[in-house]
Amino acid sequence: MLAAALLVGLVGFGLGRCGGAPASDHEHAATAAAAEIWTCPMHPSVRLPEFGLCPICSMDLVPATAGGPLERGVELSAVQVELAGVRTALVERRTVLRQVRLSGMVQLDETARQVISASVNGRLERLFADFVGMPVSRGDHLVEIFSPGLLSAQAELIGAAKRLDKARETSSFLAESDLRAYDSARTKLTLWGLSIAQVDEIVARGTAADRMVLESPVSGVILAKHKVEGEYVGPGAEIYELSDLSRLWIELEAFERDLAWLRYGQEVEIEVPAVPGERIAGRLTFIDPILDVHRRTARVRVAVQNPEGRLKPGMFAIGRVAVLLGANGPIVDEEIAGQWICPMHPEVVGVDGDDCRLCGMALVSAERLGLAGGADGEPALVVPDSALLGLGDRVVVYTAEEVEGGFVYTPREVLLGARAEGFALVKAGLEEGDRVVVDGAFRVDASAEITGAESWIEIAGEATEPAGEVDPRFGDSLVVFFEGYLSAQEALAGDDPARVAALAPLLDAGAQSIDWSAAPAGLGSGPAELKALVAEFNGAGVDVDAQRTAFEPLSMFVISALEAAGAPADLTLERVHCPMAFDFEGADWVQRPGAVNNPYFGAEMLTCGTATGIFGSR
Repeated sequence: MLAAALLVGLVGFGLGRCGGAPASDHEHAATAAAAEIWTCPMHPSVRLPEFGLCPICSMDLVPATAGGPLERGVELSAVQVELAGVRTALVERRTVLRQVRLSGMVQLDETARQVISASVNGRLERLFADFVGMPVSRGDHLVEIFSPGLLSAQAELIGAAKRLDKARETSSFLAESDLRAYDSARTKLTLWGLSIAQVDEIVARGTAADRMVLESPVSGVILAKHKVEGEYVGPGAEIYELSDLSRLWIELEAFERDLAWLRYGQEVEIEVPAVPGERIAGRLTFIDPILDVHRRTARVRVAVQNPEGRLKPGMFAIGRVAVLLGANGPIVDEEIAGQWICPMHPEVVGVDGDDCRLCGMALVSAERLGLAGGADGEPALVVPDSALLGLGDRVVVYTAEEVEGGFVYTPREVLLGARAEGFALVKAGLEEGDRVVVDGAFRVDASAEITGAESWIEIAGEATEPAGEVDPRFGDSLVVFFEGYLSAQEALAGDDPARVAALAPLLDAGAQSIDWSAAPAGLGSGPAELKALVAEFNGAGVDVDAQRTAFEPLSMFVISALEAAGAPADLTLERVHCPMAFDFEGADWVQRPGAVNNPYFGAEMLTCGTATGIFGSR
């Protein structure tokens, strides 16, 4: 608030020592005639009966009546508004786009994994795929096996083929019976792993071989090799495990607060940093119905094609889901209305009567799957993020009304819904056409404090007080953790991911040192939640993008702790909001008072953000 109080020296009547020549004695006398109490722009607690210098900072005093308090609002002249740089915007109705950011990894498609196992008793004479990671194609040699069972089965096939040929020349009845025996012998060999071409070759050759080569039934990469050459195997013994990497899964984690915006079949844009400059489009094929209670996340999955093999399991991936919001919630994409989709593979789209090319299931309508229809497109009532002043659970905006010679600014509490695209959806407190302050609200508020009008802190601050007395042991036990958090915030703002990673022991120690027995209510699942958030943050390693993604939920927990218990003794902290973070989704953090130090952008946009609250010790 010191910065805001300093700026009010420009807003108050006259600029004191901060601008131009000193006011003349005649001007002071004229102003004094209209003023009963004088105060300091830097120290509003100073209130003296006559003009002079502030006893604390020696700044010229200004009239406490400047600006004229109007119940809960304050009136400023046009000149004061210009000096303070106050800008306003209309509350309007519009649809807004909310970006949900997800992070995770490229994974194997479990449906593309296959085990190559023995079907007969025998000895492995040779393993052609002799190391893990080796690519194989459908029809490639995998195993040469010696098996008496295969030898006798070949002999049985050759005998059946000869009998069939002879029967066809003598008796149609016998030919029909011998044909069944011949087909049975062929089927046995194919079930034991021989290809149809190999079976035909045995028949054409007319002799049985004591060794046979088993071919790969699919294309893929060897994931595991369970046997070695010379080993004896029996039916069901696993020899190889392989997977087709031409199709993969992107396994992402969605935070609990984002699940309301996600649905099956939704379009997702995937970015893999290891494959720069390429955006991959996919659809959500799975949303985990069970939440991870430690990480407070749910798994979501996107199936993608990988024909050129550029994606590799284990690569880090970032997903973005664009959700269009209206007055009644997310607006379902109507472009898919009337189309038919596979319930198991939503990336497969066709027409009525088609079957899925991947699993053979009948396609069903998009409406039946909930991918079309639903919320209408009525625009929502929105207010710009930059207008919001928050402290605790309440949010206040300053509304502006033009009067003769100036403007009247009144703090008004609002109830908000979701935030998206630099806007917040308004549930109550504002109406379409209201004009709100979007730049300079802190300067207006400082004028309200000086003139004795009710300020936003007095309104919103009521919600910061806990229902009962806060045990000071809890706040004191936060000191080590807050030191680690603030150090991480400053390192991220300084684009120093190595420093962030080095703070992991401090964050762990700080989280473990918190006295949860003294914690107030309202901190979620407490130690379990914080442990998961710290583990997620520390698990980002030296990947600065992953660090910044994990820093946001950690910051929200810190804000919850500050709102519930206040800052540790002798520590003052600021809450700052950046509307541009995470593709304009916006994000908050806590920092030491002073210039904005943005951890989500670093040097790219270091000062992007607006202070929206102050936390001090209770």
